[in-house]
Amino acid sequence: MKHATSTAMRESVERIAELKALYRTEDYWKFTTEVKEHVYEKVLEAIPDFYKKNPELYNLLEEYPKRRGHYSRPLLLILSALSLSDGSDKELFNKAIELGAIIQLSEEWILVHDDIMDGASMRRGKPTLHGMVGPEIAMLVGDILHNAMAEAMHNFAQKYGAQGDKIYKVFNNEIGNATALGKYLDLKFTKLIRDPGAVGEDFYIDIVNGKTLQYTVKGPMVLAAILAGKGPDMIEKIVRIAESAGIAFQINDDLIDMKTGAKSGKDQYGDLYEGKLTLIIHHAYTHATTEEKSRILEIYRKDRKDKTQEDIEFLKGVISKYNSMQYVEAKKEEAEGSTWKNMQEYAKEMPSNKYASWLLATILMLYNRD
Repeated sequence: MKHATSTAMRESVERIAELKALYRTEDYWKFTTEVKEHVYEKVLEAIPDFYKKNPELYNLLEEYPKRRGHYSRPLLLILSALSLSDGSDKELFNKAIELGAIIQLSEEWILVHDDIMDGASMRRGKPTLHGMVGPEIAMLVGDILHNAMAEAMHNFAQKYGAQGDKIYKVFNNEIGNATALGKYLDLKFTKLIRDPGAVGEDFYIDIVNGKTLQYTVKGPMVLAAILAGKGPDMIEKIVRIAESAGIAFQINDDLIDMKTGAKSGKDQYGDLYEGKLTLIIHHAYTHATTEEKSRILEIYRKDRKDKTQEDIEFLKGVISKYNSMQYVEAKKEEAEGSTWKNMQEYAKEMPSNKYASWLLATILMLYNRD
């Protein structure tokens, strides 16, 4: 029994290494680069020509889209849809590109609004939109992009009948509402609670389940399953992958913020400056002395603009003292293990094609990027 277990573990390690290697192959990058270009073009097409009469405003509407993100959400959707078919369905591919562009457009307006709410100063390696033109104009730009997304989703639903209508409802009622709830909980902590000791790790998971899980992993993959004509059984398998992959992704994002935030195009230590709830600060606070807890609370109750470098250095020191990064790395590994287990079950239901392998590789790298 022990030998069988060790053999299975070795095979899993080898398969994971094989999939990660796929992520770096020329074929994978050629395909994903072309797909991202198609999505990018559709995103720009969705911005109403009406605003071209004011080139200054039109340029602001294109500002975030032209900076180009990772496009991980549309890529997950497109690869998921193709992996659930034989990969040769041109109509399915075109529909996935259309829907992927809508998901990407949702990211653009959400980031504009998020940056205002979080007081962020950097986005994709450049100053945030509200830092360039002020929060009022940036909010308006986000609203216009939201309207463009809503119009594109409405057109998609009308174009594809019953299937389009089902996707429209899932997109709005499940993904949209869950994302908003997750952001509310995030803001509730940073603006009202401001105390890492007042909540448990389950509060963090609730934020992730809304803000990250639905928006980043579950949403795109569930929409792809509907697009490919799959039923509840397949969607249930996707949800199990998404639940653990979403947590691993968010934990990795929190770790990036502490390690290499500036390299990722965002502020380093942005979570500490913004007073975000992460498992990192929660673990450090839980193990801190009474005196340290008092100082952490004092810092976390300051607005971003009032936090000093000395404050951040203190938080970093406490995090280091109690090995909170190592604790969170271990939590990420747990989530990765659960994700891999569920991915293996999912793979059994997928056709044997290159898109299935590329999808698994993409999910693995989603929470291993730096």
